[in-house]
Amino acid sequence: MQDLSRFEEVRELHAQFHRYAADVVQLHAAGQTDQARALLNGEYSKLSERLKHRLIGLSQQVKAAGGVPRF
Repeated sequence: MQDLSRFEEVRELHAQFHRYAADVVQLHAAGQTDQARALLNGEYSKLSERLKHRLIGLSQQVKAAGGVPRF
């Protein structure tokens, strides 16, 4: 792929997405529902939107380059 920096950004955002999801679940399980809700509706939601847009951009880049090579 021509520009792996886009892929690396998506990979890191995806990992952070799962870390936030785990934090939301842990907070809720610990009875800290207000904090869980705040994270879910705040940083988690923002990150989710950012990840979605980066994935769309990466998908468009791959398609423009002729798709994923078959080995």
